[in-house]
Amino acid sequence: MHALSRTVAGFTLLLSAVVPHAGEAVHHKLSERYAVGDDYMSVGLRGALHLPYTTLNELPMVELSGLAWDEDEQLLHALSDHGRVFSFRPVFEDGYLVNVELVRAFALLDDKGKPLQGVHADAEGLAAVKQNNARLGDTELVVSFERRPRVIKFDMHGLQRERLPLPDILLTTYHNSNKGLESVTQLSQGDILTAPEWPLPEHSADSTWIYALDGRRWAFPRFPAPRSSLVAIESMPDGSLLTLERSFVSIWRPLQIALRQTTPLPPAGEPLAIAREFAVFNSFEGWQIDNFEGLTRHGPTHLFLVSDDNESWPQKTLLIYLELLDEAATHTPTERLR
Repeated sequence: MHALSRTVAGFTLLLSAVVPHAGEAVHHKLSERYAVGDDYMSVGLRGALHLPYTTLNELPMVELSGLAWDEDEQLLHALSDHGRVFSFRPVFEDGYLVNVELVRAFALLDDKGKPLQGVHADAEGLAAVKQNNARLGDTELVVSFERRPRVIKFDMHGLQRERLPLPDILLTTYHNSNKGLESVTQLSQGDILTAPEWPLPEHSADSTWIYALDGRRWAFPRFPAPRSSLVAIESMPDGSLLTLERSFVSIWRPLQIALRQTTPLPPAGEPLAIAREFAVFNSFEGWQIDNFEGLTRHGPTHLFLVSDDNESWPQKTLLIYLELLDEAATHTPTERLR
């Protein structure tokens, strides 16, 4: 959430020539070289939007750090670091994301029915359950929290349904209060997985660890960049995981966003490996990216990613839509009029 300083302006679109009206999404230029419709590494760029500041139900839409796709409702749920949920209806044309409509917003509530406040509201990871059972109205959201590490299930009114027990190892000391449970996902068989942003102090800094709530755990090599951190995980149909990793040191060094896929989860204790690197976006290579922290799958081959604006004027809430390609892109990016 707060890993990127407000001085990250050097990595944001200060060049934007279009000033949107309040709440109106506008197209975002991801790169001078690659445009929506092009393929890059092993992803297809299928949409890029800037979501400007707006409010709904008096809730400011800022600091979005988690995403979950709701197949039954056809809604994209986004989680704010302030413990609020915003639901969007995506608009597609010929398979491309061209707009989103903000349709609802609500606050997550404590066990007394009051909106979460302060450090207790520092929500980071989001997963939707019962969202693909052909029944409307029963979706629940699983949320992981950072500064007070816990995993809680909520209904779509923000009411707490269940506080899920954590394994003992996650009731321990983290690197600091801002390196808690950054991500959460649900496997196809129902198991909930969660992960801290950085490895726990007792573990090697060269590995990233994923934990099941029943105590199983797996490690895989961290993305090889300075201060690389795990900011989102998403389960795949074959039992593997998509990982979203971010590297940021200072405005004098590149911001890097890596999208990778692990091998299918083996039995607990056996090695987990990176099977594929889908894309690495590097701000020093012309990518107009930001602090991407949210990831969700849309069908078997498409993804939404969202960036956390840190509630900072230089940064932006960007929503991008990607297609996972079977093979690496081999063609030259399409030339566009500048």
